Amino acid sequence: MTAGIDANVVTGGLWVGWKKEAKMSLVETCNNFMVFLVEKMNGRLWYLVLFYGASKFELRELVFGTLEAYLHKLNRPFLIVGDFNQVDYKCDKLSACNSHIRGACSFNNWKLRNEFIDIPFKGPRFTWCNNRKGNHIVYDRLDKALRSKEWFTLFPETGIKHHPIQISDHAPIELDLHLTKSAGSKPYKLDAWTLDYPECIQIIKDVWTLPDFGSPTFRVARKLARVRQHVKRWALDKKNDWSDKWDEFDKRLEQGVELATSGGGEEEYELVNMEGRAGRNYILGIKKSDGNWTYDHKEISNCFQDSFIKLYSRPHQDQQVQGITPSSFDQVLRNIHKRVMNDDADLLAKPFTAKEVRQAIFQMGPMKSPGPDGIPAVFYQRC
Repeated sequence: MTAGIDANVVTGGLWVGWKKEAKMSLVETCNNFMVFLVEKMNGRLWYLVLFYGASKFELRELVFGTLEAYLHKLNRPFLIVGDFNQVDYKCDKLSACNSHIRGACSFNNWKLRNEFIDIPFKGPRFTWCNNRKGNHIVYDRLDKALRSKEWFTLFPETGIKHHPIQISDHAPIELDLHLTKSAGSKPYKLDAWTLDYPECIQIIKDVWTLPDFGSPTFRVARKLARVRQHVKRWALDKKNDWSDKWDEFDKRLEQGVELATSGGGEEEYELVNMEGRAGRNYILGIKKSDGNWTYDHKEISNCFQDSFIKLYSRPHQDQQVQGITPSSFDQVLRNIHKRVMNDDADLLAKPFTAKEVRQAIFQMGPMKSPGPDGIPAVFYQRC
């Protein structure tokens, strides 16, 4: 089955083809997007929006506004996939001209206002090329997918696969509802020794001053991500400069030799009982309540979900747990005396001050294990 929208001279146009077995139906079309109602296997319904952004800059906000007004009418989870013709950040653009990206601020504000979530991708970063040569060539990431918060709860493992640019000036992108992450890829963790070099400190300062858009938390996360990227690149360059020293050290590590410094020179190292980290753990199968084993990914996920729903759901009115009915919970709670007075509660609810945050950071151990962002406390203490 097929559906489509004619192109405007040489730009735009949408064409969709799907199998008859797919439970989806066309519900809306306009010049820049098509909306399909899709039925999930368990009967849940959601909307698929296939989008083509305006190629002319002066029309983009109008097109985004039209889509926003339509999405507000939808009462179900939705997913937006297509060519947005808009770059979000500088890391999504590669060209000889490092100028300001037009429309990035309004586009990111549009996503934040509607609480759209970017779907992560795997593969080559850029999805479009102008097919020019030399300093005139430009690469952009224009094709992407955005999801609503409700849609994320239905398909939390969704990802996008970027394929190489071959025939068209765009790269094909593939939506995968169960995109598995590579077990070998680990996030880069900032090495404390890099902070001993003034040139690295200057790189961090330059990266931190680059503009970002969005909430304060989002801006900090973006800056930290760029810091990791630039410091990693700098550290790899340094490792190449010190190749002889690193090669000698790596050989001794492989042999498992314990080295001790004699205090004579900087080339000597101290190594104590280093062990590699264990690989990531995966749940391959579980034993269900009926005694049978299952190795199906979806069934395993449903078993865990049902177990926690049963654990934390309130029992029905006609059920009793150890002689206590749900209606008696409120009676018990009313007889518990307050332990936190109103003044104390107001104090606890006050926003954190910059002084309190600074004090907490400087009380942390400099080299304690970093969080998921890979940034240890010493980074904040010294930079």
